[in-house]
Amino acid sequence: MIEITSNNSFLNLKKELSNLKINSSFLSYEFHSALETSGSVGKNSGWIPFPIVAKSEGKMVGFMPVSYTHLTLPTTPYV
Repeated sequence: MIEITSNNSFLNLKKELSNLKINSSFLSYEFHSALETSGSVGKNSGWIPFPIVAKSEGKMVGFMPVSYTHLTLPTTPYV
């Protein structure tokens, strides 16, 4: 059975993400931890880290990097 969970940080996923052997730098622990430690993602940036993790028998088998914002951006109506 697959268990889907969420997290409030990428920083505590290093060991599990390293075991996935991901071939995309945009899905790597290094990329997302750099965003978080630099302040590009985090409570002061308006973007909140919310990684989704899939586990089977306690082992990470999937990962979806998600960050959401609580900010409302102005929109321009198209005329």
